[in-house]
Amino acid sequence: MDKRKIIAAAAAIMLTACAAPAQNTAQTEVQETTAASVEETTAEQTTAESETEAVTEAETTAETTEATTEAPAVKAFPEFETKTDEDVVKADDNAEVTLYNGKYCNVSITNADEYSELAEGVKGNMKVVRDAYDYNAGEMKSMVHEHYENSPESFTGEYPMTYYDFSSVSVTRSDEKVFAYVVNNEGYSGGAHGWSMNTGTNFDAQTGKELELGDICNDIPRLVDILAQKLKDNYTWLFDDNAAWVDESVPYDEKPRTLLTSVYGEDLCGYDDTWEDGSVYHMNGMQFVFTPDGVTFFSNSYDLTSYAGGTQFMTVLFSEAEGLFNEKYVCEAGGDFSVRVDYGFDICVDLNGDGTAESIVVGTDYDEENWTVKGFYVKAGDKTYPLDHPVDEFAYDHGVLERKDGKYTFTLYKADDEILDEIALN
Repeated sequence: MDKRKIIAAAAAIMLTACAAPAQNTAQTEVQETTAASVEETTAEQTTAESETEAVTEAETTAETTEATTEAPAVKAFPEFETKTDEDVVKADDNAEVTLYNGKYCNVSITNADEYSELAEGVKGNMKVVRDAYDYNAGEMKSMVHEHYENSPESFTGEYPMTYYDFSSVSVTRSDEKVFAYVVNNEGYSGGAHGWSMNTGTNFDAQTGKELELGDICNDIPRLVDILAQKLKDNYTWLFDDNAAWVDESVPYDEKPRTLLTSVYGEDLCGYDDTWEDGSVYHMNGMQFVFTPDGVTFFSNSYDLTSYAGGTQFMTVLFSEAEGLFNEKYVCEAGGDFSVRVDYGFDICVDLNGDGTAESIVVGTDYDEENWTVKGFYVKAGDKTYPLDHPVDEFAYDHGVLERKDGKYTFTLYKADDEILDEIALN
């Protein structure tokens, strides 16, 4: 807690009066005159000293009062907690057969007395997420019962099928300016492969307003150019292999920008389109989320390419694009932070201070020949840290990335918050 120190200084008035002994009448008159003058001066001096003492006393009193008055407490950062609900459906005729497995993760603000508007905003957003999850879970449960009735053998044997719908939350930034998180939904409901989706949500921590791209970005065309270049540099295969959803007739150098604006709109905020029957629907804009060092933009499955192409992440650091983002939401460079990272989202920060973003990912090492899991690792930028845990005992649930005094630590946790592992990244 910073306190100002006030130093009060009072100037003392020093006066000296000198009188000579009487010599003659003239001298006596002068002496008398001088004595009167000295007496008057002494009176003025006494008054001035009294006034000075009064002022000094008042200043001292003010200093003492201000020194003993406590400065307002610094507002804490938003504090949060996550809670996961699980839902398992067994076959009616065989309790050993799992038909459906659901997990829903909720995030809430715990110091709502300091961030009441933010707490209400997060609560409202999570209700929308929960309603969508519950609707989808109901549909999947109905489907899986029908599937089991028609093909019970699909849910037994060496590789039994199970429908699932998992929801997790990564809190990517939490400070006095911004509270941001990504909800990851992934599941399987039959067919060749499952599905996944990431949704970024960003709040003004002071007002509780959910932020849109126009609230945080000062120059959308410049942003589109930056993202197009990152897409071209980091996902070259999209264009070299003609894997992107963009017409082959478009010149190569124009493909990244054309791809982004055709999918997400010229301002990346989505657009309205029309079905063949004339009904109007809205195409979503590009997802984004604040991180400690910048803003990460990301696609979802089928946005830019096929399901096999996965998700594309592009992080724009505050340091590499000065003036691009609203200064109101920009972090202090190199400041301390702690963020929660879950499966499905790559958190990106500037690990070594070189002005580029490195991702931190918990990965699985597969034996592709035998279709088995060999182990797990943490990858941070170009460094890989193998995790020495038996495969059948690796109960990773989420991670926490911290930066303290410039040092990065990634801690892996189980669902009950027991620590699995802790890795120093630099």
